[in-house]
Amino acid sequence: MDAVSDAVASLTVRDPARSGRDWYIVAHSKKAQLYRFSPRGEDSTEDSCTLVWEENDITHCYPSHSGAEVCIARAGSASLEIVETLTRSVRTTIPLPADCTLSGALFSPKDNYLVVHTAWAEHNPNNLVIYRLEGSEARSVYAIPYTKSYCVKRYPIWTPCETYCVLRVGNDLLVWKNGDFNAEGSAGKISLPGGAEAPQAFPTNSIISVSPVSKRGTCFIALFLPNQQKFADGLVKIYSTLDLQAPVFEQLFSSAEEGEFFWNRNGTAAILRTFTNHVKGLQSYYGGNGLFLIHPMKPHYRTMMEPSKGLAHDVSWSQTANDVIIVKGNMPSELDMYDGNNGHKSLTFGRSNRNTIRRDPFDRLMLVAGFGNSSGDIDIWDLKNRCKIAQSKSNCAVFCEFSPDGRYFVTATTVPRMKVDNCFKIFSYGGKMVHKVDLDGLASVRICAPGATFTEREPSPGACSLQQTVTKSLYRPPGSRGDGSAAVHMRVDTQTLVATPVSRKDTAVLKGPPGADMTLLNAAAKVSRRKKAQKGAATK
Repeated sequence: MDAVSDAVASLTVRDPARSGRDWYIVAHSKKAQLYRFSPRGEDSTEDSCTLVWEENDITHCYPSHSGAEVCIARAGSASLEIVETLTRSVRTTIPLPADCTLSGALFSPKDNYLVVHTAWAEHNPNNLVIYRLEGSEARSVYAIPYTKSYCVKRYPIWTPCETYCVLRVGNDLLVWKNGDFNAEGSAGKISLPGGAEAPQAFPTNSIISVSPVSKRGTCFIALFLPNQQKFADGLVKIYSTLDLQAPVFEQLFSSAEEGEFFWNRNGTAAILRTFTNHVKGLQSYYGGNGLFLIHPMKPHYRTMMEPSKGLAHDVSWSQTANDVIIVKGNMPSELDMYDGNNGHKSLTFGRSNRNTIRRDPFDRLMLVAGFGNSSGDIDIWDLKNRCKIAQSKSNCAVFCEFSPDGRYFVTATTVPRMKVDNCFKIFSYGGKMVHKVDLDGLASVRICAPGATFTEREPSPGACSLQQTVTKSLYRPPGSRGDGSAAVHMRVDTQTLVATPVSRKDTAVLKGPPGADMTLLNAAAKVSRRKKAQKGAATK
């Protein structure tokens, strides 16, 4: 440790000439490592990725959201260390209870708090502790006994600005404001109505979600409560911090065994993605998703996808406008943009074998990829010009994220999903792989740029190369075929190069028997409208 520290001390971790362009990767495998990526520029004709420092015998590694600090636990150590990423100096240490293993740690969105979860013991009853990080001190501000269901963690949830914090304690949701952690919740608490003696218990697998704070300084707290009525139904309740006594939105959703909320940037709307294993009329091993656009202050919601249509793979809200991009349906899945106000489809990007959406920090470029069980194909779209600018591929990728400057993206193959060929790869936005680092047992990757500020740059002419429209056949396993036909083993994957606007007139689907001629349906609809108009004129 001392030898490595002396070696690192002689290095300039942050070159002033490069401080505006460099960004970093924190990798945790059997050790913790920091890599610096320096894009090519006036002083260098090649991109470079260099190892800045590494720490051995690290059992846990939790980078902060800004990347300025890393919380690490060493093998055999009785304390946590919060280390400054660039200088590698220890900011503070947090002692751990004796004979209690560390189960997890979590930084708040602004890195002002650290949640530490250790194993429960008689001498450690309050095994979930919230620490406030102030300078070189870590002060405990709240501690409770931690219990959880077998699949849902109940750690504190903050709004992105850390104004509000929500934590489930027993059968209540305590809500704190501005870091005032008292026993009853400084902003109030939410209790489910129950019997006369005690409130109703939260069902197992309940989901809690907190919206961003609005311009008025309030936020919404959404609850998804499964196992309602027919067991497969889910109840959604949304509360406003203005009044936590009664929900502003309450709705029962059928075929909803699980639920997940995706909030827009202003916290005024959310997309609820439900999941069920059993859907009538859908023969799929993977189950089905429902998508619903909810505006909490309005009593109605809009159904964007029924569970019988297959899976909704990913949802991505814009950070600069009120639109949302969704990839959904049986493979090849459809990629579309929707208006966040009314849920109407505004753009379609075609169909392809993709299931993942990532946006760059400036909302200019969009990465759409097929990871997991797919082949790893990657498309890069220019959202401003609505066209595809590059293609690439990253096999067996589990992690994918844009760099802070928006000019590169990183993919990683991590455990436990893949126990071999663990590595992370760096690609330019033009689709070219510029660097690869193999790490045995790679568990996590975090991209950061502490203290750096980047601005949006236009895609460079000629930096991207793209072939013409590709049409190919894809094998689709029986469980992912939505048509139920055993004879159809292949399906055409048509990748477009330009996004197509969708008019409201085109989205209206005329109802008719299967195989009906659309020309006849249009003619019948025109006759029906004429008769209604004549009938209305006669009654006047």
